[in-house]
Amino acid sequence: MLVEIRGAGFINKGAELMLHAVIDALSRRFEDAEFALRASGRLSLAPYISRANAGLYQKAFLPFRGKDYGEALAFLPKKFRDAYGIKVNSDVDIVIDISGFAYGDQWSTGQANQLHREAMRWRKNGTRIYLLPQALGPFVKARQRDAAIRAFECCDLIYARESVSLAHLEGLGLARPQVAQAPDFTNLLVPAKSLAPRQLRGRFCIIPNAKMIEKTDRSTAGGYMQFLKNLYRVADAGGHSPFLLLHEKNDASLARELAKLLPEIEIHAEDDPLVIKAIIGASHVVFSSRFHGLVSALSQAVPALGTSWSHKYRMLFADYELEEGLINTSAVDRESLEYIVESVAADSGNKEIRKSLKVHSTKMKKAAAQMWDQVTADIQTSIRR
Repeated sequence: MLVEIRGAGFINKGAELMLHAVIDALSRRFEDAEFALRASGRLSLAPYISRANAGLYQKAFLPFRGKDYGEALAFLPKKFRDAYGIKVNSDVDIVIDISGFAYGDQWSTGQANQLHREAMRWRKNGTRIYLLPQALGPFVKARQRDAAIRAFECCDLIYARESVSLAHLEGLGLARPQVAQAPDFTNLLVPAKSLAPRQLRGRFCIIPNAKMIEKTDRSTAGGYMQFLKNLYRVADAGGHSPFLLLHEKNDASLARELAKLLPEIEIHAEDDPLVIKAIIGASHVVFSSRFHGLVSALSQAVPALGTSWSHKYRMLFADYELEEGLINTSAVDRESLEYIVESVAADSGNKEIRKSLKVHSTKMKKAAAQMWDQVTADIQTSIRR
């Protein structure tokens, strides 16, 4: 059974973490499962060596002027394609979309249009298509709405990651696919604690995000660097030994700019997303502007603070009943920030939060496992047909 994974990459460590989670979950459920990943439109996001090291087949992909001509390689003899690990659409049995957040008014229609074009070909081959839990919508703009309807009605199961996304999805009035809600599924990946370097354990982890400058209003964007500087100073003054952890390589330039304001700051970057998750799990407190940085903290019962550039952050904190952890950077002053940091970092508060998070984490993991059970059942039904 060949599974093509869409929307994964190796630059954003959340996307790579989802890739690992899909491979882990389906490999446990289907002994014959094999996986393919194409190079993305921006080839640097999923380079050949990264795909090969992950044990993935190479999905043929030849983009030109917004269209994919990779199917032309289907005319090559199968023996030749197999020798080079190349797969084409007719080889694919299952498609798993883990785009995370790619469909809605904040984005162009490119992703949805591409999904629709590819899905039309997949369906002719009897391929099943699943959109795993992700943030969706809103779909107020006519072009985004129409593109989403065309694409989604070609799918078999679609999962919204939280209630707001589910409402946006249901508001499309889709005729065909089954829609449901399920949490982010990377919570089921448990890294070895030993992966976290000893010198980073028990400290205050800060994870930045360039999208807080690119995707927010002028006031929020303009004040984000100063906020990070203040956060570091407050955590340092409180004796919490803060450090910066990169969750995406594209945040490196932001980290360098922050280092000009804070020459003493430690900046850590890891290539392995499981090491990053282990570092987060070993932290005393995590502040993250990256969504999967927060998922990795909350699902491991680590007290967390965060900022937001989309509704997915607010809903994630709500899932763990830690709404007070979401910070409005435009409205918080130094004194308020000191109070916020100590509320999660002081031993008594930290222990209470961890206790509560463990309960909610168990609930979220159960829901993610149920999502995989539903997908598995649908795949098994399609195989028997």
